[in-house]
Amino acid sequence: MNEKGGLGKTSLVFNACHVLSGNKKKKRVLAIDMDAQMANLTYFTGTEKREDLPTMYNVLLQGGDIHDAIVTVKERFDLIPATVNVANISSFAKVSRMRKVMDSIRDEYDYIIIDVSPSPNHCHTLALAVSDYILIPVNPDVTSLKANEGMMETIEEVRDSSNPRLKVLGILFNKNENRTNLGSKVRALTERFAENLDTIVFDTKIRQNVALSECVAAHMGITEYSPRSNGAKDICAFVDEFVRRLEDDGR
Repeated sequence: MNEKGGLGKTSLVFNACHVLSGNKKKKRVLAIDMDAQMANLTYFTGTEKREDLPTMYNVLLQGGDIHDAIVTVKERFDLIPATVNVANISSFAKVSRMRKVMDSIRDEYDYIIIDVSPSPNHCHTLALAVSDYILIPVNPDVTSLKANEGMMETIEEVRDSSNPRLKVLGILFNKNENRTNLGSKVRALTERFAENLDTIVFDTKIRQNVALSECVAAHMGITEYSPRSNGAKDICAFVDEFVRRLEDDGR
């Protein structure tokens, strides 16, 4: 989550799912697209968008079976896609319903990763209510850091109302550029921000890399599209650190 757009958040989700489900990790992964504004995750996977495509809207507000909304992207990597109807997920979609449907598939996957839109909406509340962890991607600029201020209020509200175990797993620099003074200042500010959240800044930083933009347009994971690129190296390093931090947390 981050309430600023254009951070490469969905590309990060897409490529992390590819690595987690790939032949080295062999984890069962479900990605859920709850970004009705763009539905980029659905596009990146190459899933055909149809008006009759079941989404979380059908599951939460029409009583649909969540299994009917799952499509296979590749071996061990499944997706619940988004269409424009996801924008109609309102407060009528109850947290209790979201929790019930997620519990029904929890044991079928090693990781369930939810991609939400930047703009705050009820999907944020639903996603946070059923999540164990939040990952906050930022770019090395002040605006992507300041965008977290409102999001932290939402997180605290969810902790108080429905999910006290919700934890910020860490802050990840995406589209990182080491050569700017502004980037260095933002990194220092981010370290202090992480301390206030009782979390960490990931050691891994995803560098600016053209291949990361190209691979999603080709509907391919970065490790398939350009396995020797800096983008592939950084995504693999991030996934390794991501898994290690989850294991160290011991939940």
